[in-house]
Amino acid sequence: MRPLQFIRSQTQLVILVVVFLICAAVVPEFLNERTVLNILKTVATSGIVAIGLSVVVIGGNLDLSVGSVFSLMCVVSVKMQNTSPWLGLIVPIVLAVGVGALNGFLVTRFRLNSIIVTLGTMSVWAGAALLYSPTIMTVPGTFYEKISNSAFLGIPTYVYVFFAAAIVLQVVLFKTKFGRSLFFQGVNPEAAEIAGINKNRSTILSMVICSICVAIGAILQTSRVGSGYPISGVGLEFSALTAVLLGGVSIAGGKGSALRTVIGVLMLQVILTGMILMDIKHDWQSIVKGALILVALTLDAWQQRAAARNPGGLAA
Repeated sequence: MRPLQFIRSQTQLVILVVVFLICAAVVPEFLNERTVLNILKTVATSGIVAIGLSVVVIGGNLDLSVGSVFSLMCVVSVKMQNTSPWLGLIVPIVLAVGVGALNGFLVTRFRLNSIIVTLGTMSVWAGAALLYSPTIMTVPGTFYEKISNSAFLGIPTYVYVFFAAAIVLQVVLFKTKFGRSLFFQGVNPEAAEIAGINKNRSTILSMVICSICVAIGAILQTSRVGSGYPISGVGLEFSALTAVLLGGVSIAGGKGSALRTVIGVLMLQVILTGMILMDIKHDWQSIVKGALILVALTLDAWQQRAAARNPGGLAA
């Protein structure tokens, strides 16, 4: 493969390497083991949310409730852990299935826009998290400590969980009938329906998968910090969406992958970590996140127009 072809096919990976090298050149301590490990620890929880969200976006929908669901699952997990360690793992995942199914049902049954539906449920789950636990809750037991402290080759186990989840979803998207149907649905919903694809089932299943990923991320987060806070997921939906778009997932649907979302998550965290080490104020970090979303949307729109003019010229 020629260098130019490689750059075109692996644009996100090339950008990640360039951004990493720039940060390393500007901030000498960026390359030390502690910084790299902190990046991996941070992306492990938010990254699982992002790869779950990418499944929804590929299908042509959007779930803006992931931040509120994350907050709710954090406090539920901690409270259940106080009763039984296994309940702290099982209840959030079971609850997540219901949350995702409800989002998908409202979108498909009443043919509502997924953005509007999840804006509504975002408020519902945020309020539910505050009602369930108005204050921060700590984890008294050692079960979550074992999850948090377990490591292999010096890397926490939950980091491996993140990468394993990405690989599993990559296989689901590209090697299963559901995954292929989701891409088809994202590209052309009308043609997918004519072809006999059950769009309602695909939409509901994609939102259930997303919510399960959010629940897993919340469990890992509570085990990592040893507590649950009812507003711990505030703003997470925008961080996750930024990472999804940076990873090359098209906001219009029908394009992207779980592994490219991983690259987007790493790219975003490398940028934010570099800004922190350069002592740049948090206000500017929010501005950068917003600018990255606008840049990613602009590039996506440009690629969509280019693909329309020359269908064979751009790889999906």
